[in-house]
Amino acid sequence: MGNIFYASSWGGTATSWLTKVLCMHDNIQCYHGTRYFEDNKNCQEISGIDYAQELNSRAEDGFCVGGIHGYHGDHMEKPITDLGGAFGFLTREPIQRISSLFNHHLSKSKKPENFSNYKFMIDNFITQNGEMLQYLAKFGCFPNAAEKQGTDAELLFTWNMSHALLFESTALNSKAPVFKMEDYTTDPEQFKKLFRYFTKESLTCSQNYLDEVFSVGRANTHRATRSTSEAEFCSWNKNQKLIFYILLKNNRAIIDYYDAIGYPKVKEIIQMIEKS
Repeated sequence: MGNIFYASSWGGTATSWLTKVLCMHDNIQCYHGTRYFEDNKNCQEISGIDYAQELNSRAEDGFCVGGIHGYHGDHMEKPITDLGGAFGFLTREPIQRISSLFNHHLSKSKKPENFSNYKFMIDNFITQNGEMLQYLAKFGCFPNAAEKQGTDAELLFTWNMSHALLFESTALNSKAPVFKMEDYTTDPEQFKKLFRYFTKESLTCSQNYLDEVFSVGRANTHRATRSTSEAEFCSWNKNQKLIFYILLKNNRAIIDYYDAIGYPKVKEIIQMIEKS
């Protein structure tokens, strides 16, 4: 029997790239962003337990099979580890990540073919998080919230940010390791650590394979230049900055967690806002 693994992410952490480069290894099969297997006839979502068991049935001696960014948070931790597999989290500098997720979903939501899906998603988010949204509304965060417009930018921003924070809360309360996108997409040694963890050191991460991975990595950019976290924050509108501050100001555990894993800008920006 081979090894199984699952890398949990809320997105915005180069999950498509990571899936692609892992699949470039002769002895790895990795599935991205799904809760079913496309070669199954019905293509219906299955439980995390069933997903892990299906991964296990596809693993063979000397061959690793896993998934990335389909089930979120710690949903897959127990199903994977109960079968002897490796589970971990993927993260990214939070301000950059929130911007990346928001801009991605905002662009998609504006396409006519996606509007109804996003409207349903946001309306469902409003229904499930009414108390939080009412609290934010008291500060004037949602100028169009009364109309409950499905693609309202501030609501979409809140949806992305609140889910990102929920994801980080599960990582904070888990003993599973956290791998930073800035590390594994740029540093071969950091990628090798990720590779060895998820394969449980059962496979060889050769220099030829690493060279191939990072020839793909150099093309893994969404734009020609990347702004700093400070510049990214400054590009947000007033309401987005306010939503960011209100949702984080009382989450000191997450602020300290970001700081501890090497993302100090969140604490610095919160302190800057409070001083002003």
